[in-house]
Amino acid sequence: MRRLPGLAILLAPLLAACGGESAAPRELLRVGTMHEAIGNGEDRGRIRLDTLEARQHLYGVGALAGLDGEITLLDSRAVVTRVAEDGSLRPAGTTDAQATLFLGQVVPAWTGHRVEEAVPPEAVDDAVATAAGEAATGDPFVFLVEGSFRDVRLHVIHGACPIHARRSGIELPADESPYEGEWDRLEGTLVGVFAENAAGEITHPGTRIHAHLVFRDPETGVHVTGHIEQVGLAAGATIRIPHRAPGSR
Repeated sequence: MRRLPGLAILLAPLLAACGGESAAPRELLRVGTMHEAIGNGEDRGRIRLDTLEARQHLYGVGALAGLDGEITLLDSRAVVTRVAEDGSLRPAGTTDAQATLFLGQVVPAWTGHRVEEAVPPEAVDDAVATAAGEAATGDPFVFLVEGSFRDVRLHVIHGACPIHARRSGIELPADESPYEGEWDRLEGTLVGVFAENAAGEITHPGTRIHAHLVFRDPETGVHVTGHIEQVGLAAGATIRIPHRAPGSR
């Protein structure tokens, strides 16, 4: 992939509207780890999705029990996607559904940063860190990106993680084949967790973010989500970081 020379990411701060709660974000909620659910195959249900949806202003990413699909929470509303028998994406309900892995945060308010120049996939981690400032050197946090995305590659798990399989040299059987898609451009909302030195716990090796994209499937028009393997940001996208009240950590 071509690296853009002299890339300058210019971020103009914008303050997002907040609700009636305190503007200080909450500590990251962690249920399970990547190593447990994917590496060790300990993919039992650990928390019900209706329990997560009951928390106000919760945002996060996760995987269904049995690694049977992807979960994204946007302001306490779960978007769940499984792989259908024909290999297409199938939206799924949340009734009685459980997550084996979930990483999220209650965020009552956000600070927005407009991306003035396109950001290639290899620079997205840095763009989020730049938007977060000093917060990027502290505890893990949830972030959002809204707008247009470029060079998108994502998957939806179907009993096994394709990233782990490729790294381990494992050939997945047909009944565990994930959905894998690539697009030059997509519109949607990216929900992610930024974490330094958290490979195996929060992120895959070699990255500081664990992110899902919520979008409309271009083929079917249905509202779905998938785990990001690669993504770039188009100019005009907005990166949102949890807003911290003056004096808060």
